[in-house]
Amino acid sequence: MNYFSKNLKLLRKARGLKQEELASPLGIKPNTISNYEHGVSFPDFDILEQLIKFYDISVDDILFKDLESILVNQNQNTKDEYPLKEKMNIHLNIHSKKNDRALMTGQLTGQLNKNDLPLKSKNWLPPKVITVTPQGIEAAVMIDIKAAAGLPFNIDNPQYFSDLPVIQLPPRQFSAGTYIYIQASGESMHPTIFHQDWVICRFEDDPVNSIKDGYIYLIVTNDGVIIKRCLNRLPGQGMLICQSDNSIGNPTFEVSGEDIQQVYKAIAKISFNLSNLNDSLYQRLNNIEFEVTELRKEIDLVIGRNDASQNNS
Repeated sequence: MNYFSKNLKLLRKARGLKQEELASPLGIKPNTISNYEHGVSFPDFDILEQLIKFYDISVDDILFKDLESILVNQNQNTKDEYPLKEKMNIHLNIHSKKNDRALMTGQLTGQLNKNDLPLKSKNWLPPKVITVTPQGIEAAVMIDIKAAAGLPFNIDNPQYFSDLPVIQLPPRQFSAGTYIYIQASGESMHPTIFHQDWVICRFEDDPVNSIKDGYIYLIVTNDGVIIKRCLNRLPGQGMLICQSDNSIGNPTFEVSGEDIQQVYKAIAKISFNLSNLNDSLYQRLNNIEFEVTELRKEIDLVIGRNDASQNNS
């Protein structure tokens, strides 16, 4: 489980800081701290690194350990609403980032590297939170652009999913499987998927064998969410090759299988980008007609010059 939201609030209270007092040295707004503490959003790598340095704590501790429970167990005292600063210092001295383990390299390190963000599991993670309607029918959770930023860090956090809206899908088309609605961000998949389109995706429980070349997949990595056309090289090379439909400024890249938490196949979409094709065709015809007219004028002008030249000779 991800304890970041709870731990961040705990650490701030232990220092006796208000949200604006923590936000100021980080260069962010106080409501951003509030969003972090309520699990609405998750900090990017740079902010996370600043928080770790500020509190002198390991990335593993702040993300995946229930610090309040540890403090209560260590001190054998009555659980206060927020532990005293002295209690927190006991914990920080024991679990400082200088003694942290590099979860991916297997070597000790005192530096946080972006590639060393901890993996929760090297196995494929099945959905641990299933949302159902009041009638007991499985529904698809709706993850907008803002919420999608926190998905990799809340993938097994029930609170994260309980705060999101859900929608029941048509049973005939979506009868089997676990689905999510996710809102696309950016222009890399134009014209197939536009910015802010909602993509309906089905969980793949065996990505190594089920991913088919050329299809669109949602990939939840350790530090982000991407929607791309994939070439499956997991069986032989341990990676996916990810391609954009809009190749301008969006080069092909690789994702290591060890960095993947979950894979979903894009099944359908809801889009509000409905262009008027007839209008576009009429505009093209008008442009062609204009160009033909201009071309005729040029031809007539050339013919007129030739006739004048022959008469003069």
